[in-house]
Amino acid sequence: MSNSTTPNPDFQAWLFTILQQAKDIGFAQGFEQGFGLGVLAGYAKSQEETKPAVSDGLRNGSSECGKNMRSRHKDQD
Repeated sequence: MSNSTTPNPDFQAWLFTILQQAKDIGFAQGFEQGFGLGVLAGYAKSQEETKPAVSDGLRNGSSECGKNMRSRHKDQD
């Protein structure tokens, strides 16, 4: 039996493939999680920042602001 310190080329190729797949999967999952949280944070911020304008429009009889306000209440349920 040979006591070589060089790994089997087939094993190296297999290991490289497995590590590359693990990296790709981890990257994809991290991107999805980060993107999802970013979108939710941006949506929440936009809702909060436009609330005074929608409220003012509603007080002045804007039907579009009324629709927007109703949809905001539905989002909270």
